[in-house]
Amino acid sequence: MTSSCRSTQNSGQKVAVLVLGMHRSGTSMLGGVLDRLGCQGARTHLKAAPSNPKGYFESPEIMKLNDAILATLGSRWDDWRPIEEGWQNSPRFVEFRDRIAETMAAEYGNASLIYLKDPRLCRLMPLWREVLSDSGFAPVCIHTHRNPCEVSLSLAARTEIEVEPELGMLAWLRHILDAEAGSRGLPRIFTSYGRLLSNWTECSDRAEEVFGFSWPVARNARDDRVRDMIDRSLRHHDSSVEDLMHDASVPDLVKDCMTVMERWARDGEDAAGRETLIQIAGKFDASAALFAGSVVGLAAKYRKARGREEKLEALDRDLKEREQEMAARLTELDTLHDARNRLAERETEIQDQKVRIAALREERDKLEQDCETLRTQDSLLRDELRQTGDRFLQLRAERESVSAEFQEKLAAAAAAFEEAEQRFADLHKRYVALEEKSVAGEAALQESRERLESTRIEAEDRMRTLTMELTAFTDTTIEQGKTLARLKCELAAVKGERDKAVAAAEERARALAAANEKIALRDNELRTTRETLGQEQKKALHMIESLHQEYRSSTSWRISAPVRAVGLLIRHRR
Repeated sequence: MTSSCRSTQNSGQKVAVLVLGMHRSGTSMLGGVLDRLGCQGARTHLKAAPSNPKGYFESPEIMKLNDAILATLGSRWDDWRPIEEGWQNSPRFVEFRDRIAETMAAEYGNASLIYLKDPRLCRLMPLWREVLSDSGFAPVCIHTHRNPCEVSLSLAARTEIEVEPELGMLAWLRHILDAEAGSRGLPRIFTSYGRLLSNWTECSDRAEEVFGFSWPVARNARDDRVRDMIDRSLRHHDSSVEDLMHDASVPDLVKDCMTVMERWARDGEDAAGRETLIQIAGKFDASAALFAGSVVGLAAKYRKARGREEKLEALDRDLKEREQEMAARLTELDTLHDARNRLAERETEIQDQKVRIAALREERDKLEQDCETLRTQDSLLRDELRQTGDRFLQLRAERESVSAEFQEKLAAAAAAFEEAEQRFADLHKRYVALEEKSVAGEAALQESRERLESTRIEAEDRMRTLTMELTAFTDTTIEQGKTLARLKCELAAVKGERDKAVAAAEERARALAAANEKIALRDNELRTTRETLGQEQKKALHMIESLHQEYRSSTSWRISAPVRAVGLLIRHRR
């Protein structure tokens, strides 16, 4: 520890450990190590990202505040130009002093040992060290650096920032020089990204020695807490210091600054190194006055050109996306065309089904008309049977009342018998015709049943096929879904009509069966009537034959003449 550094031991002040280093130089890893050693971080912190999977250990509020301060100075985080000395004493920065104090109180509260990490602190040390002291904190500093070639490559690999690789090395030099100059007189130590990866305990032990206090976490528990922060696989760019020194494209000022930083990280700082850094800063500032304007202009043009290039790339990506979308839409149109053709085929099939259903309906109506005709004929047959029975009763009454008017009643009986026989023949013919119609109706009904069953099976097969195709179509577009929904409704209507037709046919079959039963009953009645009429006919013939024999043996010509005529008539009919 040099004579210019003062220890915080027994000072009784709160301590703020400042992490100073260029972006992408391992400052996040160093902040994580301090967090694991027991220092308190800010209440808000940036979320981890692919470029920093372990986390940033950085307050977004402090970062935004530092960006506002740099913007007020006409600078930004990657600016390599010098800031005028004494800038922090301008009245304009009084408000920032108050904002820094308020932000520190909000982020850290009454914490007594904190760590503060933001690479922008390297450029703004004159203001921050004063405000921290006024807020009751004793600032101590840990400087870390990394090979500037690795820093440039790491910055170039990050797509969310705009830093030209050639200017990244100049920004590295400015951060190193301003951080060293701004922290002079404060307790401080120096390390590097590589030394932290290989031996982080060296840094922690040296900090305890220089700062004059021990870390809150006990020594035997530190290794378990810090181990997950030291991940050598996260180092994607690894260049040696020897490679840097032999690289002709690297400015001598950068090489000289790197030499001092490496020596201080290994052996601690010395006066000769500070003098070297002062001379480097003077040359860097003087050279900046010569070419800063041109470089800044070129950088602005480069950023503008890069922005245009990015816009062109974005337009190219958008064009490719539109081409892909157009190809997808063409494919979708082809699919819709095919679907439309299939839909037309389905509509044709549905129309055919409608025609078949209409034919079935006509056939059903015809069967109903036939049933109605059968019912009418059955009513007529009943009436005729009733009339025949009545007439037979009349004939029996006339036979019982045969007397003096025997000839007239005999003639009337013969005429009635002839009429009854004729009616019986007509009834028999009608019965045969009715039976033939019944058989034909049964055959037609059976054929109708078979056609209906075949139609039902075919409709069910088509319905299942249409249902599967309609289900597949529902995964396309909303318009197809609506069309297919209408098809399903039509299919459901077809199925309902088919079910109704089947039910009606079954009802007709039941009606025909009932009609057959009634016809069978009427057949039995006709058979009974025919047998009764046959018996009555035999009785009448026997009675007539007896009368004929009786009157044939009679000697009265007037009596026997009509009887002989009737006998001749009867024999003739036999």
